[in-house]
Amino acid sequence: MKKILFPFLMAGLLLGLVATAMRPVAAEPTTILASTTLNPSLDTTLFEESGDLSNGRGQHIFVGNTGPINSNNARRALIAFDVAGSIPAGATILTATLRLNLSRVNGGEAGNARAIALHPATAAWGEGTSDASGQEGTGADATAGDATWSHNNYTSTAWTTPGGDFVGMASATQMVTGLGAYTWQSAGMAADVQSWLDAPASNFGWLLLGNEVTSLTARRFDSQQHGTAANRPQLIIEYLLPVAPAEIALTGPLTGTTSTSIPFTAAVLPISTTLPITYTWEAAEQLPVTHASSNSLSDNIAFTWITTGTKLVTVTADNGLGVVSDTLTIEIEDAPPTPLDSVTISGATSGDILVGYTFTATAAPLSTTVPITYTWEADEQLPVTHANSNSLSDNIDFTWATAGAKLVTITADNGFGVVSDTLTIEIEEAPPTPLESVAISGPTSGDVLGVYTFTATAAPLSATLPITYSWWADGQMASEHVSASLSDAISYTWNMVGAKMITVTADNGSSTATDTFGITIGTEGQITLWPLKDNTLYENGTGSLSNGAGQYFFVGNNSGGNSRRGLLAFDVAGSVPAGAQIVSATLILNLSRASVPTATAVSLYPLTADWGEGTSDASGEEGGGAPAQANDATWLHRFYTETLWATPGGDFETTASASQTAGEEGTYLWSSAELVADVQSWLDAPTANFGWLLQADETLNNTAKRFDTRENPVEGNRPVLLVAYEMGGGQTAVYLPLVVK
Repeated sequence: MKKILFPFLMAGLLLGLVATAMRPVAAEPTTILASTTLNPSLDTTLFEESGDLSNGRGQHIFVGNTGPINSNNARRALIAFDVAGSIPAGATILTATLRLNLSRVNGGEAGNARAIALHPATAAWGEGTSDASGQEGTGADATAGDATWSHNNYTSTAWTTPGGDFVGMASATQMVTGLGAYTWQSAGMAADVQSWLDAPASNFGWLLLGNEVTSLTARRFDSQQHGTAANRPQLIIEYLLPVAPAEIALTGPLTGTTSTSIPFTAAVLPISTTLPITYTWEAAEQLPVTHASSNSLSDNIAFTWITTGTKLVTVTADNGLGVVSDTLTIEIEDAPPTPLDSVTISGATSGDILVGYTFTATAAPLSTTVPITYTWEADEQLPVTHANSNSLSDNIDFTWATAGAKLVTITADNGFGVVSDTLTIEIEEAPPTPLESVAISGPTSGDVLGVYTFTATAAPLSATLPITYSWWADGQMASEHVSASLSDAISYTWNMVGAKMITVTADNGSSTATDTFGITIGTEGQITLWPLKDNTLYENGTGSLSNGAGQYFFVGNNSGGNSRRGLLAFDVAGSVPAGAQIVSATLILNLSRASVPTATAVSLYPLTADWGEGTSDASGEEGGGAPAQANDATWLHRFYTETLWATPGGDFETTASASQTAGEEGTYLWSSAELVADVQSWLDAPTANFGWLLQADETLNNTAKRFDTRENPVEGNRPVLLVAYEMGGGQTAVYLPLVVK
């Protein structure tokens, strides 16, 4: 893209121009100012009332609101000019002026000024052979290739947006009143024309947009087919012709020394040369260097040679219109050696034991010959040599384990001189350094079952070690780490959504520091919903035991051979939108106690009858149950004492939906295609949702397992049902943990 010179900046340049199409600019004799006047390559009208109307070959184009006689439909005009076919490539557009002749306006509108704006079109469009009759305001039947309100090429392709595709910001706006000629001119129009010259494939012209809200605001302009040539649209363009470089001058020293950076400068003439320019530098024993697309008439580079002799430097300038080059020869000689005058140590003069201290040696003068070999010596330290350094400075770190005055010595040798310096540092026993702060860092959001790591960083760096880090987090066990580091890390996993608070306290025996940090588990669209109920069926001849409000439910046989079966139900239809497609379902339970840790299968069976959860609450470990209360589910009853199971021990499907082997205490997951089918059926038919019965091995004694219920006081131990579903292709996860009453 060429730089656009705004009209008001060019005012002085344009003064005094004669009526010729091209002449040199007085202020810059080699810059050619030219102008051209273009007639449209295409113009037409879009008629809002129908996608089958156009006026490609008509003598007029229309803009604005037609009024009630034509249902207040809008008119929009399209106009395009062949810029790239009329102006040389590389030219710089100065001004662009559009001239249109207004030939008709409603009588009541003649005194009203209406804004008509030019918007660059963003899609190609066509002009067919349609030709409206009469005043042409109602258009004609569109023909092949015409642009219409719905099509940019009738009937092959449609606009992305009916009414034409165009840039929302206007390039220019003009107030139009009565009949006569009007012009539009702006920097935005010049930029449009420049872009069409530089990228002809993007030239789709302008769309003319008027007042489409107020009735009778339509204006009729003459088109390129108008019988009077003077009334046809014109685009007047003023531009600068591109200028090729005439010469390039390379300047720089004619002699130099090895290992020295030597600068060179190239300058292009004339000063009107079109930018950008690409400079290519070449020199003996150097890799070529290209400075592409520079917007400067000069360029610089520096070369360093390590060998003596005659070196040829060449620079080439290319702006796409012409190529010029120049050369320069420089004699490189060996630089005379410069001995060292001095070396100086800088660093701390006091410190503490077991703390590292950095010392810096600086050699002089700046012209000293390199390389330099630095040798460091210090009390209670091994000598260290840094050989053949090409730097005038060098560093080392020392740490002392004992207190006292320590002498540090540096010797520098460049082969032409040897210099040295010393520094004394007093090392003392370090007092304990208290902690000032501890800060937790880590993720601020995550998902259920994800593993998230958090890091605590203590300060200051000099804090006394070791440090004890004590961690607490919502739904997690407390943890303590003793560390000889200023940082500590811990990982957590949550099985429920919500805001979680993490706290760490750091203690180094001298002081303590505490910080808190928050993480939100579950993204937007993930919600926590509470299921209906849970309970345990205790095998009992009278059906008088239950545990509706207990913290635990049980499965399997106890030591006496009596069976326990768990019941769980979730309100799926109240949580997932109707019509959703279930993608996955996972039940998560916390096993908190087992008769023996022997692994046994725990299976889920869909219940076929409803059941209740009363207020019974067993004491102790709850394995023996409690007296059943009204509406409790028992071994014999669905709802104590009124409604019985069809079969003692619960009514359920004979085929398990999912099975999981459970042994030692911990978290267990159940997931299967059948589990997904259960949840889908409960969503589609909520009245058939009676939940699952959980059953373990009842053929042996001591197979009982105890799981935590929704009444468990530890939030992270409560049951969770994870459900993912799709609505028209999108997937959402819903987490359904059991609720605490």
